[in-house]
Amino acid sequence: MTMSVERQSGFTLLELIIAISIFGVISVMAYGALRHISDTAQHLEKRSEQLAGMQRAFFVMSKDFQQLTERKIRDQFGDEQAALITEDVGRVEFTRAGWRNPLGRQRAHLQRVAYRLEEGTLYRDYWQVLDRAQDSKPLSSAVIQGVEAFELSLFDGKEWISSWPPFNPVPVSAGSATPPATLPEGIKVTLTLKGVGNVWRFYSVAQDG
Repeated sequence: MTMSVERQSGFTLLELIIAISIFGVISVMAYGALRHISDTAQHLEKRSEQLAGMQRAFFVMSKDFQQLTERKIRDQFGDEQAALITEDVGRVEFTRAGWRNPLGRQRAHLQRVAYRLEEGTLYRDYWQVLDRAQDSKPLSSAVIQGVEAFELSLFDGKEWISSWPPFNPVPVSAGSATPPATLPEGIKVTLTLKGVGNVWRFYSVAQDG
């Protein structure tokens, strides 16, 4: 009587351990690659949103600064304020022309506008009237977030200065000298954005007359 022995095929314990180890290594590498791709996609999306926000902000500012006009106002206390006023605390206020009026309201085509930096957000304020009363309140909208600094440089025809109106210690007598400019010839706006750094734009100012 002849007995046949049938050998069963399979994996040994060592082979299983090696296969599981290789699978684990491949899984870790695959997870790392997917995580890197996901992080890169999120970073690119964030940068894209930041770039789009920056472009919108400069577009809004260009419509304002390029239409500066020599119109002084009276503030809520009745004091005369210059057509353009800059401050060292990240704020600028000015009068602009070209205020669209699609509804045909009874108002001027000029608009008083201000930009201010507050807690990392650049805001645009505007008033419904030029010469303000005690109860005149601005309407505000956020222009861009993630702003660390908001700075302006102004070209007076000779040099770049950081404040406006320019300081004029010598009084101008009639016919003795040219009076100081009421508006700069150009404006440089610099935004320091979180994670980006300094970004700037130059705007030319149309001179009346």
